[in-house]
Amino acid sequence: MIVRAERIIRVTLFTLLLAIIASSTSAARELLVTQGAGAIQQAVDTADPGDTIIVEEGEYSENIVIRKPLILRSRKGYQGTVIKAREPSNPVIKVDSTTDVVISGFTVKGSTVAGIHIYRSSGCKVYGNFATDNYMGIYLDHASDNLVSSNTAARNAEGIDLYFSDANKIVNNKAYSNTEKGIVLYSSNENELIENEASSNVWDGITVWNSHRNLVKDNRSVNNTYAIVTNTDDNEFVGNVTMRRLYFILPVVLVYIALVLYLVEKKIFMMLYPRASSKRVGPKGRRTRP
Repeated sequence: MIVRAERIIRVTLFTLLLAIIASSTSAARELLVTQGAGAIQQAVDTADPGDTIIVEEGEYSENIVIRKPLILRSRKGYQGTVIKAREPSNPVIKVDSTTDVVISGFTVKGSTVAGIHIYRSSGCKVYGNFATDNYMGIYLDHASDNLVSSNTAARNAEGIDLYFSDANKIVNNKAYSNTEKGIVLYSSNENELIENEASSNVWDGITVWNSHRNLVKDNRSVNNTYAIVTNTDDNEFVGNVTMRRLYFILPVVLVYIALVLYLVEKKIFMMLYPRASSKRVGPKGRRTRP
């Protein structure tokens, strides 16, 4: 009887262990989202950690908040999948105090805060998005160890911002035609900015302010008022291509063009009126030949 009881206990424990393993290793689901009011947020709320949410093409009016690890991506890329802030005073997409979120393939627009806001989160990947018509295109706020790659931030006030955010990788992004700055690091340390393009922004291409031990490498910052601005001396700047917007050249070019036109017109006049150009005026106004 004792042996039989021990066997029953062993079988029961083994069955329980299998159930625990099965529940912990169950396959993540894929949830498909089509157009509809609040459709993406509903899918986010329904999803379990680790699930993938795939969004069909279309225009969505939402403010999305993600508080669990999951993948949010469009089916066909940002060109045809647009999310506009329903409430402009909130981010279009906010990742709030979690880990391992992926956001890929969206146009995000219309927020006075940010298109994509990563807040107190780590291990997130933001890639292949287009952020436009926001205050900040992509905003890392007290966030660490995230990857921001192959995004475009254009026609915002500021393109890509890091605020008190450390050890992130900002790689191969484009930040152009923003009304203030392209890429900004503020009080953010030990980040890597590599192979980004910050061009045609009204003020700075890249700003590294009160930030330390960052690697700024192989970036292109051209046609801004200031190319790269920093107030600290312990960051590493390697292989960057920089050129300011050269306002001071324009007057010189205009003067040169005017001088060339004057000389050309003078030459034409001399060719058309050779007799008049060869005459001289005498002491009392009498015309004489040389």
